[in-house]
Amino acid sequence: MCYCIYHAFNLLAICAYRTVISFSQRGQWAASKMANDIEVQTGKDGSSKIEAPEFYLAALDRQNRENMNTALRPHGLKVADWRILSCLDSIRSLTVSDLAELTVVERSVASRLVDRMIERGFLRKEASAADRRYSEITLTEAGSEKLRQCDAAVDDLRAQLFAGMSEKDRENLLRLLKLLRKNVLAYQRHNIAV
Repeated sequence: MCYCIYHAFNLLAICAYRTVISFSQRGQWAASKMANDIEVQTGKDGSSKIEAPEFYLAALDRQNRENMNTALRPHGLKVADWRILSCLDSIRSLTVSDLAELTVVERSVASRLVDRMIERGFLRKEASAADRRYSEITLTEAGSEKLRQCDAAVDDLRAQLFAGMSEKDRENLLRLLKLLRKNVLAYQRHNIAV
């Protein structure tokens, strides 16, 4: 459940970050103000671009990625590496395109990450039995062990991220994040089709 919320949050927040918010110095200043709970001035109509939900999604995503990278650094991983290992631990065999989609990175980035992790002995790549044009990526024993080494650090970070939230709160959050993601994707499909 927590992984689903965490993954849905990251997918949605990255969509919001890429399409709405650009973290300039002003955005970084605003994120630090948000973290310190300093009141932000609003316009005449009472609205504030900083108070928009997209801002909070982007700011939370950015800070959470930084926190994840900090937690994973002692294990020699970054958050994108960890996501690939986690996906393969859950699903067992995926293509690079599948991994790109699930880890919320461009396909070329996923391909480079996979190649680097193959060199480190964490993944293996084999031609797909169903279609030889595609390669299936799987987790090696070393990759599985590396993922297990990260469990405590990731669990601690998740506990902090969801502190003060009941199971019902987390279920509602996941439901709302899935709805927002569905809406973001529908908007994107509509605007690409136009």
